[in-house]
Amino acid sequence: MVNADKDYYYCFEKGSPEETLFIPLFVKAEEFASKAPIVKDQKAFEIARSIGTHPKRFDGGSIAGVGILTRTQLFDKAVTEFIKSNPEGVVINLGVGLDTRSSRFDNGRLRWYEVDLPDVIRLRRMFFTENERIRFIPESVADLRWAEKTGATRTDRVLILAEGLLMYLSEEQVKGVFEYICDCFPGADLYFDVIHSYFVGKAITSPFVWGIDRAEEITGLHPGIRLVENWSIGDFNKKRQSLFLRIMNILPSTRNRSRIIHAVADISGMAADRPANRNIGNSERI
Repeated sequence: MVNADKDYYYCFEKGSPEETLFIPLFVKAEEFASKAPIVKDQKAFEIARSIGTHPKRFDGGSIAGVGILTRTQLFDKAVTEFIKSNPEGVVINLGVGLDTRSSRFDNGRLRWYEVDLPDVIRLRRMFFTENERIRFIPESVADLRWAEKTGATRTDRVLILAEGLLMYLSEEQVKGVFEYICDCFPGADLYFDVIHSYFVGKAITSPFVWGIDRAEEITGLHPGIRLVENWSIGDFNKKRQSLFLRIMNILPSTRNRSRIIHAVADISGMAADRPANRNIGNSERI
């Protein structure tokens, strides 16, 4: 339970996946003050300032920090491109945590459904408010009950985000989520990140559970999932990468340590002509 006295760091069990929501928050908050930020997230800065000091384990460190910022940058581009084509579409953010995207990108016409565990949503309510278009859904993504509570239909244009989530699920749970999405939202665009299997069992605060060696492996998890495009985190923002990260970009087991994947829930070939989102891959790779 989230404590009424705002003892934020004891909201969740230490080392739990839920606790990881603080890491991108503080990484983005620190980046806000940068002279040349990869992501400029004022809302994250304000939340972090409200929370105050935090345990060192939530800093992310120089290794994770650049990756988190790059991941956010690419997801932001995906949302921007979706809104251009679908200004009245539906965005479903799975494992939303304290993500600020509905505050930063809402156009007054989109519908946003933000899904996370009940205790996470209790924490979220301390910093964000719902309205008729932005709704919180206190459900486990893996329990497969959240779609019915969104109000979205099979004919809506839907964008589903799962940022920093699937690596904490088992492969069977990931398969279940993909099947559920294909059943409920055929034609939906999915953006999610995956880790390389080399990092399974390793952790920043909570151990990673699932990973893959190649992006193409996701198509074997459910026949309705079609891979559109994928990007390696290491290919972006190289000027901000440490020497250690640049070495990791060379080694086979760590080169694709984290990838962003664009897939489509394509159960009947209805999305066979969905183009790759080239505007995302045009980020500066220097």
